Amino acid sequence: MTGERKAIKAIYFPNTVVQETVLADLTACFTSVETIQPFLLKVPEPMSAAIEGGFLTVCPVMADQEARLTEAFNAFQAFARMHGSKGDLKTRFVAWLEGSAETDDEKIASQVASLMKKGGNPGLSQKPEDLVFRAALFLHMAQQYDIESFEVQKDLKSLARTEKKLFQSLTGEASAHTKIDAFGLDTPEDYMIPERLAAWARLFLHGVVPEDSDKTLVWVTHSRPAMEHLLELAPLSSRSVHLHAIPTAKGRAEGTDPWKESFQERLVKALEDPDFRISDPLVEASIPFGGHRALLVTVHAVDESPSIFFGRAADLSPLPEFQRTLARRTLVVHLSA
Repeated sequence: MTGERKAIKAIYFPNTVVQETVLADLTACFTSVETIQPFLLKVPEPMSAAIEGGFLTVCPVMADQEARLTEAFNAFQAFARMHGSKGDLKTRFVAWLEGSAETDDEKIASQVASLMKKGGNPGLSQKPEDLVFRAALFLHMAQQYDIESFEVQKDLKSLARTEKKLFQSLTGEASAHTKIDAFGLDTPEDYMIPERLAAWARLFLHGVVPEDSDKTLVWVTHSRPAMEHLLELAPLSSRSVHLHAIPTAKGRAEGTDPWKESFQERLVKALEDPDFRISDPLVEASIPFGGHRALLVTVHAVDESPSIFFGRAADLSPLPEFQRTLARRTLVVHLSA
């Protein structure tokens, strides 16, 4: 491709910890990707390698609040351990809901309601800095959960492989499915989507002002629930186009990736050319895709700025002053296997 063109800045959301398979998908579609964290976290090895290699950039939005966030997180963990013991109100309330509570626990519901009223704290600070801190704390809790969940999934996959090998060595036949396959693996990004998006949007719009006039901002996610939630909130209908990216054995010249270049070039046009109509194909079928697995790439275009589009998820009103510096169109790329 000839001529000078703007670079793409792909921003991954709403998860702040990226799995190995997700990193591979992102690498197949983009030259580089950015994400945010409240502060720099010790991340799984594949993500760490992507950061060291320069493909992934993590922006620590509240690095100066690391000590305070860590203290609050540890205090929450201690509280959870203390109130998760046998006989506490939370445990008895769950038993009451399940119908297995003792007779003297009939008043549990009123006890919980009373505690909730006391804990509601109508005087809770609504100052912007306090709202941002609470969002950062929630996001920190969520990413800790993600890391633990990814490790469990990794162990389960390893166990499934071992089970299949053992079955084959004992029977001489390949086992197509295991008990683990039947249950399926957990997907952390499916949990508390509105809360995750609200925390992510508040933190991003607070701490990452996109000032790169030489780059085009594109937003990327693997989470279908997150994508659906954002589109449901938007008052404007989005225009979408689907692209089936199928890996091919056809080789390409070393150091080049025509599919990725073509895809990114079309994204820039979709954002910056008012006469550009989003239409299929985004990439010609004859151009080989270098991904490790087949992907369905869906591009959604909404004619409003990213700060308004994402700020709505965090109920940000009024919006940050810098919203007018952002593009008038939001382009969100959803990748699914």
